[in-house]
Amino acid sequence: MNSIPLLDRIAAGQPILAEQNVEDGTGMDNFVHLEVQSAFSFLWGTFTPEALVEETVALGQKAIALTDDNVHGTIRFYKAAIKAGIQPTIVLHFLDE
Repeated sequence: MNSIPLLDRIAAGQPILAEQNVEDGTGMDNFVHLEVQSAFSFLWGTFTPEALVEETVALGQKAIALTDDNVHGTIRFYKAAIKAGIQPTIVLHFLDE
């Protein structure tokens, strides 16, 4: 039995153990933002899809999800993510009124 405490689980992946990424102390390479709005979500996001991907790369993350409430920025986001080697995930919020 492993005595290292379990911190969390990544989606469809292996457990994240407390001893991982001790060198830099961040562990951001295993972290994925699953709800991020771009400037295309009026009054919510402020960054362009390309800027979101750039920041994802700068943080050392391997994936990001764009969760705008429309499709206007999805192609730009997808192209920027693929070009940067980041796994894009596109989620749309539909309002049922």
